[in-house]
Amino acid sequence: MTENKGSSQPKKNGNNGGKSNSKKNRNVKRTIIKIIGFMIIAFFVVLLLGILLFAYYAWKAPAFTEAKLQDPIPAKIYDKNGELVKTLDNGQRHEHVNLKDVPKSMKDAVLATEDNRFYEHGALDYKRLFGAIGKNLTGGFGSEGASTL
Repeated sequence: MTENKGSSQPKKNGNNGGKSNSKKNRNVKRTIIKIIGFMIIAFFVVLLLGILLFAYYAWKAPAFTEAKLQDPIPAKIYDKNGELVKTLDNGQRHEHVNLKDVPKSMKDAVLATEDNRFYEHGALDYKRLFGAIGKNLTGGFGSEGASTL
């Protein structure tokens, strides 16, 4: 009857003093670090490609002028003698007005229908913005919108 007390052979139950477990843990940690590193590199590559794509389209875009912001001039039809026959404006009359010339009652009416908390939150209403995002995610795109002002 011989016993293996103090022998250097591993025990049959698979436990060899914890050396293989620490090796496994090291391999798992290395794998996780490699995956995270790959994800970080992939993120920055995609970010760089997005920036380059944006820069390309911004460079190729036509020049921006204030005249392009103006409403189109209605089409005018003249007869053979140069007399104006008809102005085609789709029934709309556009006239540019400075904000200081708009009556306060008109401003208040627009704010009452569009965004009655405009003066409380300023330019962005984060409460409504995130509410609209949540509604669009749960109810489908276009279910709800945020303020247009």
